[in-house]
Amino acid sequence: MARGRTIVVDSAFMIALGEISALHLLFETPKKMNITFAIPDWVFREIFRKKHPYDKQLKKAIENGSIQKISPPKDEYEKLRKRNPSLGRGELEALTIAKCSMYSNCILLFDNGDARKSASRYGVKYHGLIWFLENCCYCNVLDKNETLHLLEKVECSSFRIKKHFIQEAKQRIRDLQPSLRAHKQRISHATK
Repeated sequence: MARGRTIVVDSAFMIALGEISALHLLFETPKKMNITFAIPDWVFREIFRKKHPYDKQLKKAIENGSIQKISPPKDEYEKLRKRNPSLGRGELEALTIAKCSMYSNCILLFDNGDARKSASRYGVKYHGLIWFLENCCYCNVLDKNETLHLLEKVECSSFRIKKHFIQEAKQRIRDLQPSLRAHKQRISHATK
């Protein structure tokens, strides 16, 4: 089973990382932040339908266990699908995995408003791309300048993330004191 926290991602999160040239964080982050990424089966198939520059790395990460490819229970998936018709299959599989407590300490990573509302309704913890990038900085996976650069890319992208959220995150990163960045408990505190 997963060590530390398990973060379940949907395809939009992975596409977002790819669009800002940060997909490598899926491979560098797990050991440094004591997390495991879980990719729903449908998301995995969606990603690999197209040739992807990280295909080999993703497959290797799955082989070594830092990324787990999982399928949700079909009966639970069907129940959620009927109650949440506006969600895509990848979002529904991710939500099902988290709701069914397939992992303890599970967090969903997605930025879709409908998906977040559904997660809240079921009491499932969720965060988005900005939270993930900030925590990469807090846990020394990225330095301040790298994090600010990626947040700039998010701001200039087509993502539907409100500009003030990005600006607030950039300010928090600028305000970080060097000694505080090593505080690896930040990821657990940020999710309570």
